[in-house]
Amino acid sequence: MRASLLIISALKFVRKLSRTWWQGLFIIAAVAAASVLTLISLRDFQREGVPPENRPIQSQIAGYVSSNACRACHPGNYASWHASFHRTMTHVATPQSLPPDMDKLELAFNGREYKAERRGDKFFFSMRSEGGSYGEPQQVVLVTGSHNLQILWLETGEGRTLQQFPFGYIVAEKMWAPVSETFLLPPNAKEYYSTGAWNGACMDCHVTQGQSRFVSGFKWDSQVAEFGIACEACHSEGREHIERNRNPFRRFKIHLTTKSDPTVTNPASLKGPEAGLACGQCHSVWAFNVQRHDGQDRFQPARCCFSSRCWRSLATFRGSTQRAGSL
Repeated sequence: MRASLLIISALKFVRKLSRTWWQGLFIIAAVAAASVLTLISLRDFQREGVPPENRPIQSQIAGYVSSNACRACHPGNYASWHASFHRTMTHVATPQSLPPDMDKLELAFNGREYKAERRGDKFFFSMRSEGGSYGEPQQVVLVTGSHNLQILWLETGEGRTLQQFPFGYIVAEKMWAPVSETFLLPPNAKEYYSTGAWNGACMDCHVTQGQSRFVSGFKWDSQVAEFGIACEACHSEGREHIERNRNPFRRFKIHLTTKSDPTVTNPASLKGPEAGLACGQCHSVWAFNVQRHDGQDRFQPARCCFSSRCWRSLATFRGSTQRAGSL
């Protein structure tokens, strides 16, 4: 009888120990799985947190806060801008921002053949001379334009310097055409826009407060306050405006007066050449008299140095150049 009781007690102990052991094993496995998932998440977060080195990036530029900071106080203006082609003037290349059927694209022009391929959400182009072998693929990193014509920009291996893809996508016709046949160029120019053109010129109009950041040779380290033409492109940098208008009494005082808020530019209140330049900075033909690479000649509404630029008008083609001061 006593032996039977001992056997029963032993069996109960084994069952209890077995149950405890399995529970412990389950807890260890759960902790290990959670640790693995955490490490994977941290790795992906760190990977996403490192800015790409093969294209211009959005960065913290002094005084600029981006359009997202304007949304809370100006929802109507933000919604109007967000639906505009200004917002989509420059995009990071993604399946959503690029023309359709990019992975099936094959083009040929001027003795060269181009073939696209897709790797995940990234797109690449390889080029070869007719009858030759395809070279190393170049990633499509930016796309400029969204209304009439879309231009693709490729990595170059020279920092954030971009190279223009020689074809543009005509939105209305849903077709590709050589850039030399879509841009107004000198008759003998075959490839006018090429390596570094976006960094040194195109960014003047297609982003908000772009900084070329020339390094040397064909290398640039370009950064922008925001891709596309955003609020601060026309209203100037907004950090001071936001910080000072946290005071409700200041906002109420400005609301009751007819004075403009001096912490932000209102293009409608500008006069003469300054008003014209608010739009004419991009919607006119002009050039720097002497272009600088330190960002000091970048356009800011109501604070442009007119003596640094010259504008072309119809009279130009009759042998005359007008400067902004005489407009």
